[in-house]
Amino acid sequence: MKKKWLVVVGGVIVILSFVLFGCAQRSANDRQVDYRVGTQGINDNQRNNDKSFKYSSRRETTREFQEVPIKEVLSRGKTIKFTLKAENKDWIRPTYSKAWDDPLFKERFPDPSVLVEAAMHRLFELPAGTSLSFPFYVSIGLDGAISEADLPADYIGFLIVNSRINGIMTLNKQVAITAEPARSGYQIIWINRTELPRDKMLVSLVTPDGYEVDYLPIILQ
Repeated sequence: MKKKWLVVVGGVIVILSFVLFGCAQRSANDRQVDYRVGTQGINDNQRNNDKSFKYSSRRETTREFQEVPIKEVLSRGKTIKFTLKAENKDWIRPTYSKAWDDPLFKERFPDPSVLVEAAMHRLFELPAGTSLSFPFYVSIGLDGAISEADLPADYIGFLIVNSRINGIMTLNKQVAITAEPARSGYQIIWINRTELPRDKMLVSLVTPDGYEVDYLPIILQ
């Protein structure tokens, strides 16, 4: 009788083990399917205004352009002039700034994606006006490091970090800023609007041998 009881108990344990294993396997598969759908459906979710995903506006705006290879811009493009307005080769980009906790900054930009977006890039267009300059420089961690001069209306300014500019070429609607990558520093340049494409342009920060480091689509008003 005791042996039969042990056999019955053992059988029940084996059955329960199979049931639990099957449930765990189905649960794992469900999670795996959800993960794949989530990653493959990102673009669809973005088009449907799903707030779960947010892309850089730069990426979306590049669809406005018909691009040619960067090396073609460097070989066939026209050299344009620029003015180096400020430079600091020793500046180190911070991983945290107390200014990010400034109530004025947090009130205007409560979404932390502003800081994430800034951290992704090395190439920026300078804002026009003091009211826009404050949050711009704060987001990059450059507040207090620059004494800014007013940008003339007929110029466009660019801030380049962790790079040393060599020259600028333009072809059609593309502009290539060639620069040597660096571990520190920033440079501010001004370019006369007459040197640049009129309505829109895709500005790329590239290495001297033609590899893109960063990009910035600009739609001019």
